[in-house]
Amino acid sequence: MNGNNRVVVWTIVTVLMLLLFMNALQAKENNEIQNILQSAKKVAVSIDAVPDEFVVSVSPVRQTLQIIHSSARLAGALISEVQNENYRKDLEAVVGELNGVEMFHNAIMQTLKEKITAEIIEVPPLGSTAKYNSDREAQQDRQNQLQKKDIDVLLDLKITAGIYGPEGEMFFRTYGKLYDVRKSKTLWRDEFTVSPTVDFRVNDSFRTYFNPFKSNWFSPRLSIAKNALTRWTDNHGDNFKKSQEYGIHLSVVQLCGALQLENNDEYYFACGISKMFGKKAKKAVPDFQKAWDMNNQCPKYGNALVVALYKVKKIDEAVKKGEEIIKTPHGKEYVTLFYNLAYIYTEKKKDAKKGEEYYQQYLQLAGAPDEKLESKIKQPQKKR
Repeated sequence: MNGNNRVVVWTIVTVLMLLLFMNALQAKENNEIQNILQSAKKVAVSIDAVPDEFVVSVSPVRQTLQIIHSSARLAGALISEVQNENYRKDLEAVVGELNGVEMFHNAIMQTLKEKITAEIIEVPPLGSTAKYNSDREAQQDRQNQLQKKDIDVLLDLKITAGIYGPEGEMFFRTYGKLYDVRKSKTLWRDEFTVSPTVDFRVNDSFRTYFNPFKSNWFSPRLSIAKNALTRWTDNHGDNFKKSQEYGIHLSVVQLCGALQLENNDEYYFACGISKMFGKKAKKAVPDFQKAWDMNNQCPKYGNALVVALYKVKKIDEAVKKGEEIIKTPHGKEYVTLFYNLAYIYTEKKKDAKKGEEYYQQYLQLAGAPDEKLESKIKQPQKKR
């Protein structure tokens, strides 16, 4: 073996050893969280709702007026508050009290009590830190106080629930930190966002509108979408109730998965959703792949994988996966998947004939017509 070959072999061996070490380290960290939670006798949990009510923030006025000048920003905020309050009343008139935040809170507590054998004690969130030199010092003093009460582990959570943006999408957001109180060590921290209503189309923007002052300068919305609220008030609010229940469920599943309390297809699906809304489609791909591998009877997992592949410009892989899924018993009736294939063939592969084929199947499955896509499909046919 000559010198160059030795260098190549040594490099490959080094990389493999490094990967094995990183995997072992990750496994150790995961096991550490699991072991500490399961061996703890007392676990303290704080849940801070921010804001403390289910949000209705669909008015686009403040987004639109921000692009004019700063004073319009304030005017937009005031107008939006009035509009959103009216929308809220309209929604409450149909679905009743908007207690989604309370339901979210209760679902977290109930699930933790079921998954963890330790005594679960709910404690207040970290209060004012004004008398401390830093937030770190305040947190340390808090943990010292909890340690005196024989608390082993502390889980701090901040949650948000509501309907946001001109399209009226429902979101559930969780930010959490897990501490080993005995060792004053942070074991885990993360933030994730789940939408139970995302349709996973390749042309979706995956925006959350959590910051109502962050405008889209190139496409300001002047009004809410026609179905932004009617989608929630139709059928006596049945869709609202089902979506809220599913959104809370997915959020709790993701939290439990992050804490190594469970590991299933819904966990990976929720992780993928969070990453898509975090503009991390590349990281969402393996999550959706795992969800699909674990349950290939659920075409929404496969369709989400197709969209994630498309977003990272793996067009051929997206098409291949999509055409594989529509051959499955459940996939052949998953309407959105046919739309996505029609869109990809028309827009990216410039194959309007194939695009029309999938679009017609989409319509046959009761998909809503898309005038823009239809125009794109017909345009190249006229030129021939």
